[in-house]
Amino acid sequence: MLTLGTNISNGEIFQAVVRAGNWFAARPVGTEGFSFVGCTVAPGFSFDDFEIADPEKLSEEFPVHAELIRSLSKSSG
Repeated sequence: MLTLGTNISNGEIFQAVVRAGNWFAARPVGTEGFSFVGCTVAPGFSFDDFEIADPEKLSEEFPVHAELIRSLSKSSG
């Protein structure tokens, strides 16, 4: 897990690269506030290869992370 932010001395980073074949999601560290996530793609990107995560399928494939997956899914409200 990565923590994005401006406090470098606390282990935060300004940005991160998510390599092909990996999922990403974001949420605020605390109970208040918001997260803003952007996605910039590089040459070689094709919408034919793009997939929105299905929380139920991911939870079945990775049951030990099911609660985390559901908490990061759009359907979690």
